[in-house]
Amino acid sequence: MQRNPWFLAVLSALLLVLFWPAALYPLPGAEFVPPLGVLVGFVPLMLLERSLREQRRGGWKFFGFALLAMALFNLGTTWWVAGAHWSGVAATVTINGSLMAGAWAGYAFAARRGGERMAFWTLASLWLALEQLHAHWDVAFPWLDLGHSMAIVPWAVQWYAFTGPAGGTVWILAINAAVAVAWQNQAEPSRLRRWHLPVLLLAGPLALSGVLWTQKSDGARAEPPTTALVAVVQPNLDPYTEKFELPELWQVSQTLDRLKKDRPANAPALDWVVFPETFLPSGLEEDRLQTSAALQPLVDFSKATGSNLLVGATTYGLVDEPSDASRATGDGRWYETYNSSLWLDSSGGRGTYHKSKLVVGVERMPFIGYLKPLMGDAAIALGGTSGTLGTQSKRAVFGDRPGLLRAAPVICWEQDFSDYVTEYVRMGANFLAVQTNDGWWGNTPGHIQHLHYARLRAVETGLWVVRSANTGVSAVIDHRGTVLQRLNWDRAGHLEASVPDVRHEPTYYSRSGNYLGGMSVWLAPLLLLSVWVKTRTKR
Repeated sequence: MQRNPWFLAVLSALLLVLFWPAALYPLPGAEFVPPLGVLVGFVPLMLLERSLREQRRGGWKFFGFALLAMALFNLGTTWWVAGAHWSGVAATVTINGSLMAGAWAGYAFAARRGGERMAFWTLASLWLALEQLHAHWDVAFPWLDLGHSMAIVPWAVQWYAFTGPAGGTVWILAINAAVAVAWQNQAEPSRLRRWHLPVLLLAGPLALSGVLWTQKSDGARAEPPTTALVAVVQPNLDPYTEKFELPELWQVSQTLDRLKKDRPANAPALDWVVFPETFLPSGLEEDRLQTSAALQPLVDFSKATGSNLLVGATTYGLVDEPSDASRATGDGRWYETYNSSLWLDSSGGRGTYHKSKLVVGVERMPFIGYLKPLMGDAAIALGGTSGTLGTQSKRAVFGDRPGLLRAAPVICWEQDFSDYVTEYVRMGANFLAVQTNDGWWGNTPGHIQHLHYARLRAVETGLWVVRSANTGVSAVIDHRGTVLQRLNWDRAGHLEASVPDVRHEPTYYSRSGNYLGGMSVWLAPLLLLSVWVKTRTKR
């Protein structure tokens, strides 16, 4: 049966875009549209591939239509990145769109030579391998991992605690494939028989999720958990006109004065206060934090209130030897600049964590290891508005005092790397403290999507998430992914919550990491090789 290929390619993109989390924000109600279209968004492409295959038309033709669909999908879900710079959108559409189309090319290759069942497993393994690539290479981009499409409905994917979002990717692709097969089998006399597989694939994981949701109920605990009173601060300083323009000390004073004013005089002491990413933007020398004028009001506040603070800051420090991110000082030494989280303990202790998943083009020049020998420090300067920043090899968890819940400082973009976040859990974190500045994108879908992705990190790790966002949305999220409190866009203030230590032991996913992604890196080439060998044998 012939089908209009242009219509099917565009339809696939529309289904994915319209039902991606908050893609239609700020339209009324758009933030909470369930991702039903994603469960069938690939069906038109599967029907298109079969139609072209039956017409014996070349695989390159299908690749062209797949490239169109995936480019439109990337454009429709990430257009708001242009609020920071248009090049980010161009890179996403071209690079990620091409890689996704490449996975579809593998699907078509396997379908034409190994059958549709082999084609599904090839597509699933290639797509997982692509997501694994986006977690580790220099042009990392996990934003459109298929499993993230369930961020609006965490109640439906409580089983991410076992699989992470990679399990969601396989689930979504499996439902799409089952629907495509059912749609193609129009000659099947029994409608029930034709649609039983898609229904089972949908209902089974939903039922499991319902059971897990019930088990996570607070009422199921035998003893009340240890808690920490946590505040997340939202200064609401525009990054283009205020954040990096107004005096840093004034920003600190205004924010602390507002926090003190908003809290009643008899309010209980806060265990933790979380400030957003780059709350201190000017740059602090790490060896001289004790003498920082901007940091001193925060130190005084911590000592006066007995609170532990997590403060986002731009810092720099000397390093023992040159690295990809280091610059020469002019006297034979080197230094690196960092996007940091500073821990200020009320008793005078301190800790520093350096953001280590950097935003490509803003905080890191891709492939700088190859470019720096050719371009020198110019390659670092081309890393973006911040230049190429330094990182650290291990995560940090703050709060070693007895009876104090341990906080994981997760800085902005790091929140979206699911496997990366599990490292904090293995180091003993009791809750995740996300520090971010989403104001670069304006009041667009970006900051809403970023909020909802944090809900999946809560499900996967089984921990509460507190989220401090400079311009919004700041939030408190429980271990089931439910947003309990939120402070919306363009509002200054703070949220307070009693965060419980709900962790009995790390979730399976927290212990194992993204094992499905790791397996796919080996499975994908093996499946393609198997199909190729089978083809050669037949000849």
